[in-house]
Amino acid sequence: MRRHFRGILGLFIAIQGTVLVAQPAVSSWQGQIQVEDRSRMAGLWRAWTGAIADITTGGAQARLQALGALGVPPVEPLPGRTVPSSEAQFPGVGDYECRIIHMGLREDGWPRDDANPLALEAWEPCRVAPGAVNGKGGGAMDFSMLAGTQRLNGRLWADGDLMVFLGALALASDYGVRRYGDDPDRDMLGVMRPLATGQWRLELPWPRWQSKLMLVEVRSL
Repeated sequence: MRRHFRGILGLFIAIQGTVLVAQPAVSSWQGQIQVEDRSRMAGLWRAWTGAIADITTGGAQARLQALGALGVPPVEPLPGRTVPSSEAQFPGVGDYECRIIHMGLREDGWPRDDANPLALEAWEPCRVAPGAVNGKGGGAMDFSMLAGTQRLNGRLWADGDLMVFLGALALASDYGVRRYGDDPDRDMLGVMRPLATGQWRLELPWPRWQSKLMLVEVRSL
């Protein structure tokens, strides 16, 4: 399991021959992720490879390449190589624009009507706001998509050179805001990575519907 997910399974401490499990603080993402979602988070790389295989089989490689860095799978640091981490990498409080990219086809769940292995939605307004436990040094931030046929709402936590996202998906016909943990079928989780100055990518593995991987491109206005 990658170092970014080191807190998922807890910290095991051996004391006098007894193994104790140190529970993460509730204010961290490790303390709030649902048990059934831990395997989804750990399966991020599998979602990427499966989605790209579907795109290749479906003949959509040219459209994937046209996305540039947005469509390139993440490369983890080599052993012993340090990747600098800075809060400046993360989006600050403010308004942005976002678009959803559906990658791969689901063998279960609800497939898309057109069975398109790579589908892009329109740009929509989105926002990053201070979280309830936000603070200097990498606290939580609230992320929300303000319009669109599918809208994400949730929380981002700094974790090394990534941000971890736990949230929920709402549809255009839904009223109000859905929150992580309200409905397992709407729960979304993943990681946000910086791609370039003013550009980030939210990677959401194994959404319940439509695709193997959902990406959200976030860019400054």
